[in-house]
Amino acid sequence: MKGILDDLKDLSGVIGAGVYHSQNGMLATNLPAIFTEQKLTEIGKLLTKLLSAGRMSFPDLTDLSLQYDESAILARELNETSIIFLLCDPDYNQNLITMSLNLLQQELTSKTVAPPPPSSPQETPAPAENVTPVLQQIQEQLPKILGPMADIIFDEVVESWREQGKYTLKDVKVLIQLFEEEIDNTDQISRFRESIAQVTAQIGGR
Repeated sequence: MKGILDDLKDLSGVIGAGVYHSQNGMLATNLPAIFTEQKLTEIGKLLTKLLSAGRMSFPDLTDLSLQYDESAILARELNETSIIFLLCDPDYNQNLITMSLNLLQQELTSKTVAPPPPSSPQETPAPAENVTPVLQQIQEQLPKILGPMADIIFDEVVESWREQGKYTLKDVKVLIQLFEEEIDNTDQISRFRESIAQVTAQIGGR
């Protein structure tokens, strides 16, 4: 992966790049040493949240560009858990970078690291196609209950849930309980339960 990032850094106007995983943090970077791992992790988290928020209005959104006076940041979603971001000069060649990312994305995606396995050796993670739609349904409904803070709370609760080694459909009940504890408001909890009735039905009810 380091070689791929170095290829991107060789492009005109690119200062450096990094790959961020929502669970495992920074996977690789060739940005200048002034960018500490903590700072890069904060940038990765922010860009991930901005992409997630943008998809609520534009479902097909995959790229994000932030323009500043002395630099620009480009971010692209590799998959549901990983992004790549580039720090560039203000006059970077956007078409060249976009074309290069298109050519390299497949290889970058294949090299991203999956979340750690469950803590219990007897428990087998459910296939992503089983759990992911459930998480998407919850993420879609949560802003109706919590407003602008929904994305931040969603990320924090899901991260806590996964740190417990929870990945299967039956463990979604634990996730829902964590959300209810975070909401901590009787009326909002009732609305939350109603909004995800389809999810609870899928996992056999509460």
